[in-house]
Amino acid sequence: DTGTLPLAAIDIDGGTDIGAALATTDLIVVDDGAGGTNRKSTLARMVTLMAANLDDPTALAIALG
Repeated sequence: DTGTLPLAAIDIDGGTDIGAALATTDLIVVDDGAGGTNRKSTLARMVTLMAANLDDPTALAIALG
């Protein structure tokens, strides 16, 4: 056993909704560089990524509160 689980084996459809608004401190799992190394990150990094790739990052900041 390598401690890995195929992505196809993960089923989140049956999971319970958190019932709250997402926050920048919430965690997500990402495959870092698509090389199989999974890492955790906060949603704050998503805000940074989107702001760097949008024509109007101020609009994103306003929309996200």
